[in-house]
Amino acid sequence: MIDIAELVYAARRALANTYVERFYLRGQAKQAFFDFMQKDLERSLEWLNKRNEEDWNKHVTIKEDGSKALESSWFKYK
Repeated sequence: MIDIAELVYAARRALANTYVERFYLRGQAKQAFFDFMQKDLERSLEWLNKRNEEDWNKHVTIKEDGSKALESSWFKYK
């Protein structure tokens, strides 16, 4: 889970750096397309962060022998 948190952090930093690129774009069509892509990336990153903060242990069952197994709800969650 720490690796995922670091990935989200790195993605946020990379996304923040792209705002500078938008400043230098010339042309309204290019800027509009860039804004569209930026908004989609922001939405996806927020979704990923929300999923990362959820308790995924509720999708795991512990068998009698102590091993863990994924429930079918995991595949819907994922």
